[in-house]
Amino acid sequence: MTSTSDDNLQFRIATSNDAPKLQRLLEAAFRAEDIRKDWTADMVLNERFRMDLREVFQMIAKFDSVILIATATTTTDNNNNNNNNNNNNNNNNNNNNNNGDNENGEAFVACCGVSKRGPDLARFGPFAVDTQQQRRGIGRRVLAYAEDYCRRTLGVQRLELNVLSTRPELIAWYMRCGYRKTGAWEPFPYDRYEDLALPEGMCLVMFEKDLSGNDGQAAPVTIERSG
Repeated sequence: MTSTSDDNLQFRIATSNDAPKLQRLLEAAFRAEDIRKDWTADMVLNERFRMDLREVFQMIAKFDSVILIATATTTTDNNNNNNNNNNNNNNNNNNNNNNGDNENGEAFVACCGVSKRGPDLARFGPFAVDTQQQRRGIGRRVLAYAEDYCRRTLGVQRLELNVLSTRPELIAWYMRCGYRKTGAWEPFPYDRYEDLALPEGMCLVMFEKDLSGNDGQAAPVTIERSG
């Protein structure tokens, strides 16, 4: 049995070698069903979510934009592996594809994108936490790290993001993290889901946070650029 320890998350900047695993992580997180009321929108919409691999490559290569990967060390229960050796061998490839583990024991726990949009403004997203690691406070820690990265590395004091208007619990979560509605919104890309009967009036609500007034401290982390 493979598990991860998130006591000391490690952060690094994604390279093109990470693109396939990032694609799987993003798609799995967005498609996952969550039993919390109003946390996700129409599950049909979630199940149809696709992240083109070319988009991931573009985000990695884009100037003034990075994808931050949160990783944790994987550990293996040898007794359990011995008892279930045949099953593990049969399912090994599937497990690696699902959780993003690589050969040296590094598990992809979460990822997020940040991009500079102006002299004092950055954009947050996309954002995903591995489905097996959700509801453990990891999302808040990754968000805090991204905010600190934007202040220290991108040199900005404001961070913006958008949330689908039909996800009140996710909106409330970002507001608890210090984000406020700007009053602006972006249109929902209905053209990408023309065959789905989606509610009318959906949009992407814009939020922003003043990073200069953030007194919160992110968990101890380190960052490195691979490759």
